[in-house]
Amino acid sequence: MESKLTKKKLMIVGIGVISLIAIILFTFTAGGNLHKEEIHKVITQHGGVVTDIEKPSRSSSPFEEYGSGNTIYKITYTKDNKTYIAWYRGVNNLSNIHERIKGSYEEAWIFYE
Repeated sequence: MESKLTKKKLMIVGIGVISLIAIILFTFTAGGNLHKEEIHKVITQHGGVVTDIEKPSRSSSPFEEYGSGNTIYKITYTKDNKTYIAWYRGVNNLSNIHERIKGSYEEAWIFYE
């Protein structure tokens, strides 16, 4: 009897762990996709076409302020047959990527043209 209860408990814990991992993976994937959609939208509005999006180390970015609630992106784009670099400090808020959360600085852009 005791081994059946132990197996049930293990199965429930296992399902819980797998569910938690799935939620975490979804959160990271969804957040990155929202940022990438925003990057493409802003660069297009700026008259450019995105050619590359990188997540460099935070220390290599021109942003002096960033928190654990931010993701920094280096964007390469073309405009008028010239290549440019822009930087985006995104906010890791799945409900509204334009709204600050605890541990973040506000969304910001730096363009080098």
